[in-house]
Amino acid sequence: MVRWLHLLVAFPLLTVPLSAQAGPEVGSAAAVRNDVRGSIAGQMNNGSPVHQDETVSTGTDSSTQLLFLDKTSLTIGPTSQVKIDKFVYNPDTGATATTVNLAKGALRVVTGSKHPENFTVQTPLAYMGVRGSVAELYVSDLGFEIFLLIEGSIEVCASPCQILSNPGQFIMITPDGTMFPPAPWPGPMLDITASVAFLETYFLSIIRQYDVLPQYRDLNDALKAQTFTPFCFGEGCPP
Repeated sequence: MVRWLHLLVAFPLLTVPLSAQAGPEVGSAAAVRNDVRGSIAGQMNNGSPVHQDETVSTGTDSSTQLLFLDKTSLTIGPTSQVKIDKFVYNPDTGATATTVNLAKGALRVVTGSKHPENFTVQTPLAYMGVRGSVAELYVSDLGFEIFLLIEGSIEVCASPCQILSNPGQFIMITPDGTMFPPAPWPGPMLDITASVAFLETYFLSIIRQYDVLPQYRDLNDALKAQTFTPFCFGEGCPP
């Protein structure tokens, strides 16, 4: 009997709700469209809290806007996954230090802090620092990454680092880690869903233009090999 009592006492310790283990609350979902889920919040709705260490995922034709305590906002596009790695905020001074991780999909950042230089977005291939900025990032299923400046300036670092200070320009990183110089953005801006649809066609057209597919059985084999021909922008490029 004593042994069973010990088990009954210990059992509640194994069933502590996940919310009790959550990191500090850092903001909330200001707008939720269709299927948006948090690793802590579960199915999210307008007003759902967002916590440090939480991963927010969106389904097809879904999106959300997260508003942080320092008034920074993140707009997460369809079929995306973003983790809030770190958020430290002092409301008295406005100082903040934030790191988020975009694993896949689309993300728009609008900084609201008095010290936005401490806001960093990490991706599988690089990281981006912001300086009072509005920027959009895209991590394609094909392995390409796009960093688009809309306002302010950003620094994108893979190897080496580049600074974007002209709105309407973007930097692309290919699956093998090659970073290309800034170029005019050919797609829509401030419309995450439209940009994702545009990029699906854009990346495939680049791959076909450089004729890397015929030597492989399919696109997946080409991506695994990561032997893309370097891309070119501007004069002197292939037609």
